[in-house]
Amino acid sequence: METKYFLIATLLILSVGCEEFTPGTVDVDAGRAAILAADQAWSETGGDLEAFISFFAEDARFLPPDGPQANGRDEIRQSFSALAALPGFSLSWSANFSDVSSSGDLGYSVGTFEMTVDGPDGRPATRTGTYTTVWKKQNDGQWKVVSDIPNFDSPAAQATVAQDSTEEQQESLYDRLGGLAPISVVVSDFIAVVVPDPFLNENPAVDASRTRVPAPYLTYQVTALVCQATGGPCQYGGRGMLESHAELYITEEEWDRMVVLFRGVLAKHSVPEKEAQELLDIIDSTKADIVVAASGE
Repeated sequence: METKYFLIATLLILSVGCEEFTPGTVDVDAGRAAILAADQAWSETGGDLEAFISFFAEDARFLPPDGPQANGRDEIRQSFSALAALPGFSLSWSANFSDVSSSGDLGYSVGTFEMTVDGPDGRPATRTGTYTTVWKKQNDGQWKVVSDIPNFDSPAAQATVAQDSTEEQQESLYDRLGGLAPISVVVSDFIAVVVPDPFLNENPAVDASRTRVPAPYLTYQVTALVCQATGGPCQYGGRGMLESHAELYITEEEWDRMVVLFRGVLAKHSVPEKEAQELLDIIDSTKADIVVAASGE
């Protein structure tokens, strides 16, 4: 639980664990369209494995929902080769949203997918899910996948009988929140209200962090963080909490403001009271590690 507590509170400080970027003036709409076009072209590679793999950057990561993480093109090729070898395998997907950083070289797409393989009885079994893909613009102008995070909507062998209360209690917070798609929407909306908040940005250290880390990258990082912290399949790769908060000097009042904004986003999306309180309890448990005197003492 300490690891979960340590990770989830980073949702409240948007400058955590992220690389710095130098923002520039770019055509954001064109960037979004380019990412959607790249995603669509990727989806049209069909059964051509090498064409499919060519959309990944050399150092890309693939985080499957029910398998080990694959690092680099070679491991990703092995992972998808194993999938493609399954009887009756087929995969299709479609992006429904994209965004791009102010620097114009990093963005992400979100969408739905459908995967079919033959079941034990020889009949096709289809699973649906959602995905978040992070894209990076290469030196030659092409967009390449640097991280791909799919998530199934339900387990492979979902029980058809109703679970009793004990089984429900054993279900992860991630599953009770609905999985990656609802979490990513809540995170995106939270970032959208926190980043421009004038009260929080009166803190010079917090305000300075806004120019270093673009919102799309934050959305990706914080979504992965919350996914992992709530029991999901994602792997957060950002910095540790103590390191990332050392010079932000978050005050009691700033903490309270962020919690108010977070509560508002949870209410907007009708997050059930039980799950919302679990998130708030996790966040509250980290307060002593984050809030410091205004002087930084």
